[in-house]
Amino acid sequence: LGDAGDIRAEYERLGGLLHARARRGLDDKQWDQALPDLERAAVLLVQDPEPCLDLARTLGRLGRLQDAMAAAQRAIDRRPDHVAAFVFLGAAQAKLGLHEPAAASFASAARFDKDSFPALLGLGLSSVALSRNREAEDALGRAAALRPESPEVHVALARLLGPLGRTKEAVAAW
Repeated sequence: LGDAGDIRAEYERLGGLLHARARRGLDDKQWDQALPDLERAAVLLVQDPEPCLDLARTLGRLGRLQDAMAAAQRAIDRRPDHVAAFVFLGAAQAKLGLHEPAAASFASAARFDKDSFPALLGLGLSSVALSRNREAEDALGRAAALRPESPEVHVALARLLGPLGRTKEAVAAW
């Protein structure tokens, strides 16, 4: 048997091969076939958050949102400033109606990348769901500034402002 360093290197090599094979499956939209390789790669590549995030996305596509959230959290545990993992986690939480944790996940992503459109849009939409109108308007306004062509952010702004009696601003947001 080799020493611990040799064994760790072999695990990383095998994990990298499995992750690469899984990525090819994901590129071909073969979610079910990629899943076992992603699960193994996430175990073998103990410091790399990317197999965990790919696993989370795949589980989400397969409708396994609770498992997907756990995999996204593992990616965050491995790299606490992983914006894409926070955005994914927030989106999964929002999809399940968990708006408070979703807002926290999106806020974390935006804290690490103040120009992350998906983080700001998610934070805005989660804040709307929580009736945090000021926070929602701020996040959606920042998202609109980043992507003025995005219809989704303008619709969200209009839906926020209209019921607040700010009709002219709501119409302008459309």
